[in-house]
Amino acid sequence: MQHGMCMLLMSRRSPDGSLLLLRAESHAVCLYTYHRDETLRLCNIYQAPSPILDLQWYKAPAIVSDNSGIECRWCYVMSCRDVPTRFIDSIDGSTKASYGIINHVEMYDPLYALTFSDDASWMYAGLRNALALFPLHAIGNNHHLALDLSIQASEQYVGGQHGIVSALAVGSSPVMAHQDASETVQVTAVGTFTNLVGVYLTESQWLTDFLNAGNTYSSSKWGTQNLLPGERVCLCGWTVPEGRGITQLAWHPKEKHILVVSMRRASCLYVYDTSYLYGASAPFQFKPMAASDVSLVAQLHRDTRGTHQRLQFDMDPQGQYLAAGDEHGWIRIWSWTSILERAGAPHIKPIAEWRAHAGTFLRR
Repeated sequence: MQHGMCMLLMSRRSPDGSLLLLRAESHAVCLYTYHRDETLRLCNIYQAPSPILDLQWYKAPAIVSDNSGIECRWCYVMSCRDVPTRFIDSIDGSTKASYGIINHVEMYDPLYALTFSDDASWMYAGLRNALALFPLHAIGNNHHLALDLSIQASEQYVGGQHGIVSALAVGSSPVMAHQDASETVQVTAVGTFTNLVGVYLTESQWLTDFLNAGNTYSSSKWGTQNLLPGERVCLCGWTVPEGRGITQLAWHPKEKHILVVSMRRASCLYVYDTSYLYGASAPFQFKPMAASDVSLVAQLHRDTRGTHQRLQFDMDPQGQYLAAGDEHGWIRIWSWTSILERAGAPHIKPIAEWRAHAGTFLRR
C-alpha cells in the first residue's frame, strides 16, 4: 500500500477496530478511520522526529467528557530513536504521557519492541540484552524495572538470552506450585535478533515480591535502581534453528501454551508447545530441532528468505485461523484444528491461499 510517494510498511488496528494506524517508510504515521464496507478515510498524519522503532495501540480507551457528551479516545504509543517513548492521542495528536531511559552516557536508550501487561498497568519494552518494565502511573524517565537477560551482556555468551529484543508477547501460564491447575500467572515471551526465544515470569505480584526481598541491584547502564537477574524468572529458553532474527511472537488466544514464532529470512513460521519446554534446568543451552523435537508442533510455509522486511501474521480472536503473507505476494490461511492435530507431518497445508500481488508497486 502507498501513501503519496511513500510505501506503507506496517498497519495496526485499534482494539475496537474503528481506527487504523499505518507507518510509512518516511517515518510518518497515518491515522485512518475504518468501518466495514467503507473506504478508509484519512484523519491526520504525524511526522516522527526520528526513525520509528515500534508502534502499538494502548489496550484501554480514555473517557473524555465535554459539552457534546462522553467520547472514547484511543491512544497509541510510539518508540523512536533518541527521544522518549510517547503516548499520543489519536484524535488531536497531543502527547498524553512519555517514558524513557536515560543511560550512563546521558542518552535515551532505544526501546526496540513494545507491549502491555494484561491489566494495561505496565508497559514492557525491549532493550539490548534486557527487558524494561514501566509502571504507567510513574510518568517520566528512569522509573522502570529491568530484567537483565544476559548477565555477561556479551553477544558471544551462550548462558543467557543476548542481543536486541525485537519481539514481545504477553500470555499466561499455569501456576505449577499451586494445586489448582486452572490458576495462571502472566508470562512474557521475548525474542531477539540472535534467534533466541525466552519465556519469563512477569506477574506483577511476583516481581513485587522480588523487589521487597531485596533481590535487585542498581544499573547506570540501564538507568534503574531495580535490576533483576533474568534467570530468576526465566521459565524456558531456546534457539530457533532457522532465520536471522525473531520479528514477531504471538500466543494462541485459547491454547495458552502455544506460541507462534516468525523470523526474518526464513521459509516457515514455527509453532511451539511451550509446556514441553518449561522446567529445563539450563535455558538456552539446548536447541529444539525442526523435525524431531516434541515441542515443535508445526511449520507453516511462509517464504521470507529473500527479504529483511518484517512480514506479519495474525490470528482471529477465537483462535480458529492463522493468516500470513510472504515476500512473493501470496497470502495463506491455516486452520488451527489442522495445526494442533499433530498428524506427524511437520508442514501443514493451508486451507486457503491466493496471490494478492506480484511483488511490484508503481510510485506516483
